Amino acid sequence: MPARQSNVGRELGRLSGQHVANYACSAAKAASQSHRKDFGEQINGAIANGDLNDITKNVLIQFGANDLPEIVRPSLSSSNPYFDGMKHSIQRVHQAAPNAQITVVGYPAISARNGAVCPLRTSAPGSTDVGFNLDYAGLVRTGEDQVNSAMYKAARANGVQYYDLRADSINHGRCAPDSTRWVSGKWEYSVPHNLFNHLTHLGTRNVAQLPNSKVLAH
Repeated sequence: MPARQSNVGRELGRLSGQHVANYACSAAKAASQSHRKDFGEQINGAIANGDLNDITKNVLIQFGANDLPEIVRPSLSSSNPYFDGMKHSIQRVHQAAPNAQITVVGYPAISARNGAVCPLRTSAPGSTDVGFNLDYAGLVRTGEDQVNSAMYKAARANGVQYYDLRADSINHGRCAPDSTRWVSGKWEYSVPHNLFNHLTHLGTRNVAQLPNSKVLAH
């Protein structure tokens, strides 16, 4: 999520008591160049800043949503840009931080169990209870499945852990009531958040709590 005042890295550091170096960058990719700092550039920065070293305990990796075109693109060869990019970058992390526990963390749930999404969230009467559903013909749920499946496969192929954050946040997607919703709408006018289509402030706190209790080596 965006590295602003309310972000998962800051919350994770507060909850865990560990030093957390947050390199999260919205729109960054694992597979190819974008206009943001991609996986390889983030590793360069972490090494240069001394954040990947022999005493690094944990490295949490979350790439895939912005790589969806590469993930689903048919290939005439056995290689795939996303999986190749993840392999190369995970190897670099291993080399720089040989004692770290590396975990690929899936994305929090956007759609509900039945695939429903609620892109418009307002403070209008009724909207904070269930949202205004528009399922996009199941495209959002399909995309979530494809991305998280690719992340799981990348983790297994490179001998690192995978944490299914979607499963643990399935009741807190965009159609959840405001009091339990962790993801903002595409058009969000109801709860505090940093960016549309990203975590709400409530989501930031809760999403940080999950890896703290279920993933981190302490």
